[in-house]
Amino acid sequence: MIYGLTGGIASGKSNILKEFKNLGYDILELDKLGHELLFDKNIKNEILAKIDSNILNNEDEIDRKKLGKVVFSNKDKLEILNSILHKNILDIMDSKIKKARENNTNLVIEVPLLFELNLENKFDKVIVTYVDEKTQIERIMKRDNKTKIEAKKVIDKQMPQELKIKKADIVIKTDKDLSYVHDYIIKEFKK
Repeated sequence: MIYGLTGGIASGKSNILKEFKNLGYDILELDKLGHELLFDKNIKNEILAKIDSNILNNEDEIDRKKLGKVVFSNKDKLEILNSILHKNILDIMDSKIKKARENNTNLVIEVPLLFELNLENKFDKVIVTYVDEKTQIERIMKRDNKTKIEAKKVIDKQMPQELKIKKADIVIKTDKDLSYVHDYIIKEFKK
């Protein structure tokens, strides 16, 4: 079974992935993959040329926080970044899906922009995680050291959670404690 996992920022996707991994599912995190691709020389140079050349750290690598500030304050630059990264990410994802189907293994792929990129048809089931906006803002402020206004801006750039929920096959609310998430995943997905 191939599951696509999505949800808004700070909606609990990472905790859900950990639970699937503990159950022995193969997982692929497209956000993490995107971060790894920033070290690719060609991709790095394209980002510097098309988005901003002042986003490097002291080690001459792309500083993700600087890049984030640039793209989350400029929709056009966010679209450019997505176009640079998406083809490479989707090629790797397709390869993993093909391998999982050939080997008849369970695979969960975390895809933040699953619906925005119309990728639903790649998965047997789509799982959406969600929390109320207040909790989401609090998590972003704590995790990313952002102000309430900055956190709200990041949320507002994303597809509304309500739309994702309507399109989901499975919905997991993650505002409860981690033991609830653990028990739910065990109950619903244990092989």
